Amino acid sequence: MNVKLSPDGQRLYATGTLSVALAVFERNPDNGALSQVQTLYAAEIPAKEDFIAFLEHLLTVYVEVPIILIVDNYSSHTAYLVRDWLALHPSYSVTTCPSIVRISIRSRTSGCG
Repeated sequence: MNVKLSPDGQRLYATGTLSVALAVFERNPDNGALSQVQTLYAAEIPAKEDFIAFLEHLLTVYVEVPIILIVDNYSSHTAYLVRDWLALHPSYSVTTCPSIVRISIRSRTSGCG
């Protein structure tokens, strides 16, 4: 599970290791309890233009708070059009999950450096 806390500590964002959804929780300031307020599904945002429209929608919903995005390396998230758009919108903080890395383990035997 990947978890990020908003800079003001009022929202928590969580994704599962293999999930295509982002769960948004708000913290109760009185007792610290979390309540899920939104679930965003990446599968509903297939094209880069649609992704930008989704980002623009978030700007209307979360007007006065920074927006933290946790995205994968899907082409609609990494397209130059999206990167240029994000560069013009500093209220977004973007974290890209790393691509799957294949690790090769070589056994050491006598005589191998």
